[in-house]
Amino acid sequence: MGETALKEAVVEESPGEAKPGRRLRLPWPRKERAATVAMEKGDDTVEEVEPSPLAYRTFSPKLAPAATAIGGALAILGGLGAWVRATQVETEGLPAEQVAVQMGYNDAEGLAIAVFGGLAVLTALLWIRKRPLFKVVPAFVVKLVPLLLSLAIVGLSAWQLPLVDQAAQELARQAIEDANFTNFHAGLGWGAWCLVVSAVVLFLGCAVGTLRELDLRRAKKRGAEG
Repeated sequence: MGETALKEAVVEESPGEAKPGRRLRLPWPRKERAATVAMEKGDDTVEEVEPSPLAYRTFSPKLAPAATAIGGALAILGGLGAWVRATQVETEGLPAEQVAVQMGYNDAEGLAIAVFGGLAVLTALLWIRKRPLFKVVPAFVVKLVPLLLSLAIVGLSAWQLPLVDQAAQELARQAIEDANFTNFHAGLGWGAWCLVVSAVVLFLGCAVGTLRELDLRRAKKRGAEG
């Protein structure tokens, strides 16, 4: 009896008579998880499922507020910094010396840009943390305020930069009338260049934030319809 039972057990476990299961080729993680669950349930004939196309992913939630914070910081520097800088060389061989400079903090528009830049940085940080101001203001207002501040800075910068260029040209014209130098240069100062970069970064932040909100609303609408 014992030998007969042992032979029967050997025959049942023989690899030649065992029913081979279907070979699985699951390169995708989702397929591997499906195969693992099926094997735990005792099913070794899992059908291969083709992976669905990659779904569209909108912008990162931190991209727009980060751009707003960076642009706001540059707006502070640009609003307070040097807008026009003029240098001249009186005699060949001597180093250039600064003869005129126009600072942004001497202008009301420069101070306004700096204040808006500080508010943009503050509201952008609140936007990143996703905490409504004082837990009273709705979340969409926390997103809307930095975007409006960014547009205000872009508008003020676009208005001031041509005026700054005209001021540099006026300095050059006055220098030509004096003609007591060997070389003269008047152009945008580092503050004006900060305004240029700030306007570009803030405009991109506004575009990214707006597109992300449209994507989220479109996804909610599709979910409600589905």
